[in-house]
Amino acid sequence: MIWRQESEAVAQTPQPSREATTRLHIDRADGDGADPQTMEYSLSFGGSKDRVATVLIATRKGLDALRTFLASLAIASADIESACHVLTEHSHREWLASTCWTG
Repeated sequence: MIWRQESEAVAQTPQPSREATTRLHIDRADGDGADPQTMEYSLSFGGSKDRVATVLIATRKGLDALRTFLASLAIASADIESACHVLTEHSHREWLASTCWTG
């Protein structure tokens, strides 16, 4: 009976969210000097600084679509805004992004 009460108490206890980091790469297909609001972006994750073993997970057209997609991955909003800011001036952004997974 005691074990059952303890297991029920544990099951009812809210689980804290887990925060992790992952290396993300975003590339703008056209290179520097183009309009970042309308360009296509490729998002990949994994790999090291030389981008070996990265996995393409999505392409999106325009910064607004990119922001929406990154938010759907539970990427921290500060990381999203930082990446979009960098992408207005450069064709590549790589960083260790914080993800907030719940469940």
